[in-house]
Amino acid sequence: AAERGNTAVVKQLIALGAPAEKLVLNPCTPNTHLFNYQDIGNKPPVFITVGRFASEKGSEYVIKAFGRVAEQIPGAKMLMVGEGELWETCKHLSRDLGLSEKIEFLGPCSTSRVAELNNKARVFVQHSLRAEDGDSEGTPVSVLEAMKSGLPVVSTRHAGIKDVVLEGETGFLVDEGDWEEMAEAMVQLAKDPGLAAAMGKKGSARANAHYTMEQHIQRLADAIQAAIDNKKLA
Repeated sequence: AAERGNTAVVKQLIALGAPAEKLVLNPCTPNTHLFNYQDIGNKPPVFITVGRFASEKGSEYVIKAFGRVAEQIPGAKMLMVGEGELWETCKHLSRDLGLSEKIEFLGPCSTSRVAELNNKARVFVQHSLRAEDGDSEGTPVSVLEAMKSGLPVVSTRHAGIKDVVLEGETGFLVDEGDWEEMAEAMVQLAKDPGLAAAMGKKGSARANAHYTMEQHIQRLADAIQAAIDNKKLA
């Protein structure tokens, strides 16, 4: 998923008319100094989501899913990092669902703070959606940061996410809008810390093997050199 290939992002660009031979996928990468693997097998059932409170991030779906989790897992907690136009809407939803004591709205946080929060959690959650205008994400860096930290990921089959997260191996993916299936995946990881730890460990290894800053820089350098060489041949 980290090079030119038959990935979701590349397919979308080709569908929009981009020439396949000129495409090089070079996703953002986590900060290798801040985000480090930790075994989360003994961590409590704490979930974390990081991103803007906007419709395409599916924050309301995350809250609904967590509400189902809280019904079955009394000790479950949710950390929500970010700000945005749906901040107040989501806080009202949290209160309406009786989750005010279980969800922490932490606002915008520095990268170092996010790394600290990842190390307090057991599962990373993100419910990305295609926007009404058709806009979609590439490869969310927050997903890669969570994987590098050793967290299993519960997310949607959206854009570059399904290229990064291996379903059933490094996390669970659900269809966009299916918050009930998302809740089921979250409950499974809350009830089975061993499974969460195994998925998180495999996800961290995957992030370290395919999504590093060194690889990001090398792909960029290779693309620039290829463009120079092609121009010389023209």
